[in-house]
Amino acid sequence: MPLKLIGSLIVAAVAALFTGYNLDNRCDVWIFHKFESVPVALTIIVSLMAGVIITLPFTLGRNAPRKPTEKDMELLRKAQRKEARQKLKDEKRAAKEARQAEKALEAQKKAADKAAASTAPAASTSAQPTTVDYGDPSPSSSENPTQL
Repeated sequence: MPLKLIGSLIVAAVAALFTGYNLDNRCDVWIFHKFESVPVALTIIVSLMAGVIITLPFTLGRNAPRKPTEKDMELLRKAQRKEARQKLKDEKRAAKEARQAEKALEAQKKAADKAAASTAPAASTSAQPTTVDYGDPSPSSSENPTQL
């Protein structure tokens, strides 16, 4: 904001410079008294400077911190409560999703165990074990399953 003020002062100075070339022009000014033959350039400079001086306190005082009102405090408390409710809701949602994920993992584990249990007995009954008796190599023994 001070840069704008400095810029406006520079513009006022340039305007005063250009009006300074019109020193021959004169006018009458009335401010509770009639001033006769006042140069126009002087009138312009005085009016610009009066405007700058009057607006200066408003320009500098705008950024001053103000004391919060009761309404401001109520709005702040309301926003904090809303934020706390949203945080609690998010935590509950995250806990629910974690429970659902845990249940899904349990279900997958049970399904995998069930599938493994159902395929294990089927494999053992379908395959016939081969036994080889290396006991008595004589051809007269009928217990040897390798003979045909």
